Amino acid sequence: CVCPCRLWELAPATDLLVDSIRTQMASSIAGAMIEAYDSLEPAVLGLGFGELIGVTRNRRANISPYVNVNSIDPHLGVVRVDRPDGSPIATIWNFATHGTCYGPDNMKFSSDIMGYACELIETAIGGYAMFINADAGDIDPTSQACAQKPQFNGSSIIAEKVIQTRESIDTTGDVEFKVFSKVVDFGKTNLNLTVERLGTDCDHGGPLEICPLCKILNCDLNLHLGGDWIENTPRFTAIRWTIKGRNSLMV
Repeated sequence: CVCPCRLWELAPATDLLVDSIRTQMASSIAGAMIEAYDSLEPAVLGLGFGELIGVTRNRRANISPYVNVNSIDPHLGVVRVDRPDGSPIATIWNFATHGTCYGPDNMKFSSDIMGYACELIETAIGGYAMFINADAGDIDPTSQACAQKPQFNGSSIIAEKVIQTRESIDTTGDVEFKVFSKVVDFGKTNLNLTVERLGTDCDHGGPLEICPLCKILNCDLNLHLGGDWIENTPRFTAIRWTIKGRNSLMV
């Protein structure tokens, strides 16, 4: 019998749970939320959208036959938050990318390319800048965007586009928020341990022709994991805000 914690230590491509780091991160997030709540003030909001290209790529290009290097999501969403007098409180920007510029050798927390973009936005217009990830999937920054770390080349391109989009947004105090939260039971998790993932060439068969045989027998190599191993009943929370008749949804 192997305990769940040991599985995640042994399994490839999974994160190792370090309780002290989890506690520190949770405490920092909670502290930031309390500080934000205590700093509430009157504000006006606006929504804007743009396209951001030239800083991301699809990392599955030349691996998957279904995508190329330009199979990305270029959509950029910006929420402008100002005081009634027009001075900036915050800039929230939503874009699809991973923070992988530092590479796999980096073992420290980092805000990566998005964090430096936020610094540039704050320096240029004031207030706070906050990045919210979109459908990143297999989308990474390009090598050119990651150059010149930690002042990443791509960060200035991102910041310039976010600021440009922000400046085009009209704000209003007529804002409606709705929040909905629901627990979804996904049942037991399948780890998806298949013959193909074990490295067998199932396009041409192996010396034992195990792939065609398993297709006939409907082999099930999946590991069906219960709630002790992985969260099977996550809570999803959606926030919808309506500004001048335009809706934006965050889940």
